[in-house]
Amino acid sequence: MATERIINILMSVNKGVQRLLEVDRFYVALYDPVKAELEFPLVVDSGNMAETDQASWIPRPYQGHAWLPDRAIEQKAPLLFERDLRKRLEGEGIRYWPDGGKLPLSWLGVPMTVEGRVIGTLVVENRYKARAFGNSGVRVLSTIARQTALTIENVRLHERLERKIANLRAVNEVGRRLTLGIRLSEQEILELIYEQASLLMDTSDMYIALYEPDSEQPDEYNSEKPEESVIHGTVRFGLAMDNKRQVDTEHEKGWEPRKAGHGLTEYVIRTKLPYRPSDVEKAYKTIATEYIGKTPRSWMGVPMMVGNKVLGVVVLRNDEYENVYDKDDEEVLQTIAGQAAVAIENARLYADQRKTIRILEEAQDKIRQLERVRTMSNMAADFVHRINNMAGTIPIRVQRIREILSDKYPEARRSLRRHLKGIMDDTNELLMASQRLQESTQEIPQPQLIDVHDLVATIVREIRLQTPDFVKVYDEHLETELPPVLGIEAELEEAIRDVTTNAIEAMVNTGGRFDISTAYKQDKIGEGWVEIEVKDEGYGIPEDVLHNIFDLFYTTKGSSLGYGLWRTKNTVESLGGEITVDSEVGKGTTVHIRLPAAKRLKE
Repeated sequence: MATERIINILMSVNKGVQRLLEVDRFYVALYDPVKAELEFPLVVDSGNMAETDQASWIPRPYQGHAWLPDRAIEQKAPLLFERDLRKRLEGEGIRYWPDGGKLPLSWLGVPMTVEGRVIGTLVVENRYKARAFGNSGVRVLSTIARQTALTIENVRLHERLERKIANLRAVNEVGRRLTLGIRLSEQEILELIYEQASLLMDTSDMYIALYEPDSEQPDEYNSEKPEESVIHGTVRFGLAMDNKRQVDTEHEKGWEPRKAGHGLTEYVIRTKLPYRPSDVEKAYKTIATEYIGKTPRSWMGVPMMVGNKVLGVVVLRNDEYENVYDKDDEEVLQTIAGQAAVAIENARLYADQRKTIRILEEAQDKIRQLERVRTMSNMAADFVHRINNMAGTIPIRVQRIREILSDKYPEARRSLRRHLKGIMDDTNELLMASQRLQESTQEIPQPQLIDVHDLVATIVREIRLQTPDFVKVYDEHLETELPPVLGIEAELEEAIRDVTTNAIEAMVNTGGRFDISTAYKQDKIGEGWVEIEVKDEGYGIPEDVLHNIFDLFYTTKGSSLGYGLWRTKNTVESLGGEITVDSEVGKGTTVHIRLPAAKRLKE
């Protein structure tokens, strides 16, 4: 395309042509051999600048010998018509440009050449005078064309040099920011790629696809014929621009994660090489047998490589022109993509390291808590032993008391019998509780498929019977078609009851609304989750203590042991799930329980 500098040069050329030749119209056609296209950056008609965005002067395909200005480029020699122009054009099968325009009496076109390469042509016309130019006009315009061609070529070389300098600056800036921002997130790195690429080339239609190999089915790379490699992973679009609009890749159709197929993006992943097809339509038909949406006129993709591993692909597209991107674009984009790939790999390693540290910290915390639980268990075992020893003698003593008092106080026999029966009942219940406690430390229940809907519905029915009227219970959002969850039902039931009991107790003094809901959802990679949400309108939990509520022995209630929510969290996490709490003082608390569907645990 003609830059502002080139257009300024051509305007100076026009002034010289107007002084030296009798001209009604002067125009310049620049030739792009890569795009096979003619551009008309300057048109002067009767001394006035014409609008080059008019239909006649917008860029068009190069037609070779079929059109009049194109013929001069094809012949690489001046072309002069000074009489009977219509008859000569018809005789030689040439069409006049602009198509449909009034034919001049004189027409001269001289190619602009540099080292044998034609870069365009200068055209002069005279509508009212035959033989307006002659051989002297050919010599004059040829001299001007040679000088103009050299000047344009020098400007292009200078602009190309400036562009390379800008490319180096952009690459250095990417490297500098990636080095300084060693803790940049993956998304921030992708946005940096877009930002720096936008300084150098058109990124109005661009996307960055990230590739995640399948952990169970390794990719099959063919080093001799890389195009025949087979990949089995998932392609996820981290960032996308469509006509300067940022795409919501999480929700918009066609941009959701997909299994690797046979698109141009996957072609780059398979070959691990940049790809810039000269004929995009042909590439889509022969290579991209699976693709979604429009077929652009230009396409360029470069792999994001770390060593021999492909992390993704950076893709630029253009819907207006063919072969917009050149080797320089490919090289600079490849360099930026390579730097970003290393940064993404480091970011992932850093995130994995932080995750490992967090897991270790949580494990250490659980060990400390288990130590406390073990201490409590030992105390409980000793307590059970003492209960058995002490409570076991109570029936004997009660029987003896009954015998003694019944003889001495016959009139109180009925009352004594009633009170002593109460003591016996309480003792038996205490001994049974002791037995259950002993059994619970010995039996290890086996996980089973749990019907979460039935379990929650049962709990809600009991809540309705036991909850005072000033607490309103709502359960209209219980989803009936829930997949099962694999676990120990008694433990999950106890966990849900702990949460619902806390919610009800939070509204004992104030009243309010109690909501419980269930739902089934899938994440980005298609894994299924059963979600339970419990919401109350109680006082809420202060922000400064919210992070402590799952700690063992932590409580905000004077009579509580701080055991229930700790047990709930452990139960949920043992099922592969997670529990989170949102709370605002004065408005209430919402507890979110997320459990993996049984299918996920089976796999």
